[in-house]
Amino acid sequence: MTSASLLACKAFPFAEADEEMHELSWLGTRYACRVLIPRGTPASEPLLIIGGVLQDMHSWPRLERRLAGHQAIVFVELPGVGNSQSLPDEFTWEDLTEAAVHAMDALRILRFNVMGGSAGAPIAYRVARQHPDRTTRLVLIGATPRLSPRVSDLVKAGQRRFDRLYRPGVPPVDDATHEESARQVVELLMNTTAAAEVSQSRMVSRMLHRQLLEFPRQALLRFADYHQRLIIDRELLPPGGIQGVKALVLTGEHDQASPPDQGRAVAATITGSTFLLMKNADHLVHIEREAEFADLISRFLTDAPLDALPYCTLPEHLAEPGGTARARRPPAATCAPPGNPSAEPTVDGSVR
Repeated sequence: MTSASLLACKAFPFAEADEEMHELSWLGTRYACRVLIPRGTPASEPLLIIGGVLQDMHSWPRLERRLAGHQAIVFVELPGVGNSQSLPDEFTWEDLTEAAVHAMDALRILRFNVMGGSAGAPIAYRVARQHPDRTTRLVLIGATPRLSPRVSDLVKAGQRRFDRLYRPGVPPVDDATHEESARQVVELLMNTTAAAEVSQSRMVSRMLHRQLLEFPRQALLRFADYHQRLIIDRELLPPGGIQGVKALVLTGEHDQASPPDQGRAVAATITGSTFLLMKNADHLVHIEREAEFADLISRFLTDAPLDALPYCTLPEHLAEPGGTARARRPPAATCAPPGNPSAEPTVDGSVR
């Protein structure tokens, strides 16, 4: 049984857009989504954004301020993330994928773009693979087919630490211990050895550390549980690849959590995809190079050329039509009105 309900609707303060909040349910599990609706004509189909485990529906403020005036955006907070219900024991990647698609069904959005970052990338990938008729474009950020041994070892060490410190019934840890836990997550996500080469690296590290300290302490345990159940020592992408969906795979050139060659491996499974490296960027590319990131996403969603962008390497096309991989590296809403599911699709960005 599924359900959805409108919780709030108001004007969005930073762009010519309106904001709506919706509560959803999938297989009895509560979660939510947030929608920004441009008041003018949208430039493209609505964009569904699926973030990582530590990214809730308010984690993309820089992007939304730049896009919301001309692009409908749906931020979904799936089970196990943010204030949504904890991930049920039996949930799989496929369940999370269908929960994401259910959000678009509840909003009467028939065709859409989808973007997945970090741990949200395997879900976005599955959305496009399972629903190519509804997916106009796919963007994957920091995607990997499998965690590298280094990252896997760091996550396992963090999982053991968080399980020992934050399980229910364990006495609350002191501030110094909690600060150390937050620092370990920052070191997992940030390439500290390349800080001098990454735009705003120190600022982003401080911001991430501060945000982690402000999170409820159980959030770190949820972060570890999510990785333990769905990510560690697992293949993150289903076999068979993707055909028939225009796709962009983006990785920061200094990303250690999802290294460039792993992003290339993902791109090679998507027929006709484009792979780009963002220069002077790490895993949190959408914050480190916020203006350039927003420009790139706007270009891709409107089918503008991606060649010779000053902030990216030249495009790489790693999967030929028919699925044959090649290694070429560069030199260096649609929506139906909510009250009428059978109405003809429109492109006015009206969602929810």
